[in-house]
Amino acid sequence: MLALPIVTAWGPRWRLEIVPRPTAIMPPVSEVLLPAIASTDIGLPLSMPLLVPVSGWSWASTALVVYALGLVVFGGRLVVGTWRARALANHATLVQGRLTSEALSTPVTTGFVSPRVILPAGWPTWPSERLRAILAHESEHVRRHDTLVQWLALLNRSVFWFHPLAWWLQTYVKELAEEACDAAVIARGNDPVTYSEALLQCAESAAIAGGRVNAIGMTMPGSALPRRIRRILSPVHPPPVSTPRLVCAVILTASSAATVIIAAPGVTPTRSPLARPLLQAPAPAVAGGSPAFDVVSIKRNPERGTNYPLSPPVGGRLALRNQSVRSLISSSYRVQDYLIIGGPAWLRTDGFDIDAVVEATPAPPPPQMLLMIRTLLADRFRLVMHNERREFPIYKLVMARDDHRLGPNIRPADCVLRPLGGGPPPEGRQVFCGTNVGVGSMLVRGGTMALLAQQLGRYAGAGRPVVDATNLVGEFEWELKWTPESPDGNVPVDAVPIFTALQEQLGVKLEPSRGPVDVLVIDSVAPPSEN
Repeated sequence: MLALPIVTAWGPRWRLEIVPRPTAIMPPVSEVLLPAIASTDIGLPLSMPLLVPVSGWSWASTALVVYALGLVVFGGRLVVGTWRARALANHATLVQGRLTSEALSTPVTTGFVSPRVILPAGWPTWPSERLRAILAHESEHVRRHDTLVQWLALLNRSVFWFHPLAWWLQTYVKELAEEACDAAVIARGNDPVTYSEALLQCAESAAIAGGRVNAIGMTMPGSALPRRIRRILSPVHPPPVSTPRLVCAVILTASSAATVIIAAPGVTPTRSPLARPLLQAPAPAVAGGSPAFDVVSIKRNPERGTNYPLSPPVGGRLALRNQSVRSLISSSYRVQDYLIIGGPAWLRTDGFDIDAVVEATPAPPPPQMLLMIRTLLADRFRLVMHNERREFPIYKLVMARDDHRLGPNIRPADCVLRPLGGGPPPEGRQVFCGTNVGVGSMLVRGGTMALLAQQLGRYAGAGRPVVDATNLVGEFEWELKWTPESPDGNVPVDAVPIFTALQEQLGVKLEPSRGPVDVLVIDSVAPPSEN
């Protein structure tokens, strides 16, 4: 039980689908109607949230708080008990060569690494037969390291305090330890009647004292003591556990744990508690549901698939040639390819020719077209994904100079970018600006530093998400030129890397760092049936 949370969080992952996943509706169009980052962009900004925030108190958060309170209470009791047991051993005195404590009413064994037996103060008056039986019992606890096993059982009960099995297991482990020690005492030649009388006398001492130390000891007041005495006085004793039986028990326990882990859904330590499936298959194209194309034709292209962004649709028609599925996912969800995790190799290598038409007039706006492409992926490619927040390598966009001066190619702008939905400019602004991003060049008027960070992560080949940390506010216009990376790896003599261009032209730089990033994880996908 103690190993299950560790293995579930950090162990290997297997997926075993028991029942089909329920169909989910994609988010409504209003959730993705955000300002465009470029006039030529058909979709949404890279910073578009992949999850809809959940506000207010939830049952999950309530259960988490209740569990945390229980863990603090029972874990605190375990810590206090451990400290008291250690203090008891430290304050015990030697009487005739044996540790003795006046705080005890019955003998106890305490300690994890080097267990020690501590006797109550009146032990010198005991008959020799009783003392010999008691020492045989306690020495068996020391040999078996029962104090450590019992502490682990208490720790398991503290972690799984809400589970009845944890309480039963702690009691049962304690009973088994006492039974094993009783059997060892009889096996050493001690008289069963004398040993039973010793148990009863210890139980009487504990009752008179009004309690006993919570540690492995001679007696177990309650219903277990009569059962122990009947077992001790029985003429037939169970044989010791054989090695093959012990091995079979270990194998059975391990296989049960593996079954639980395989059947459980995969969870990572960095996954957001709000994570939910983003896209399920199939998505219905009905009124009030997910928007979908009226006619879709998909054919496999014999050449290697391209991973370029989607071309802007013309009216209500989308015509794609030799497009890879990963490119479709990247473009329709407006995330970089390196933020898409998992999936088979053919998602990148295989190309498809896709012709899709929506007959509604007027033609749907770009955000709705993106939702239609997502529906196409779910319906025809059986794509299922979910969102996770993972620790990821990132770049921070910071000022390059100590005096925070900007470079020669950037200055404040007197205009703003045109919003996707149109409308008048904001108050105090008279002109709309735009962007022109190409291979190795970026000309922007009316953009923010957050937009620059987004475009660097999207177009400039930084290879990581870029986060704005310049603390610059307002709109700017900038022109950035750099030498893009060559596919063959050849670097021209006069090449200007993007990192150098940023510092020399804009006065900013990219610093490597790490931070939480939303990624898309592909759960399942299948090749489409052509038509």
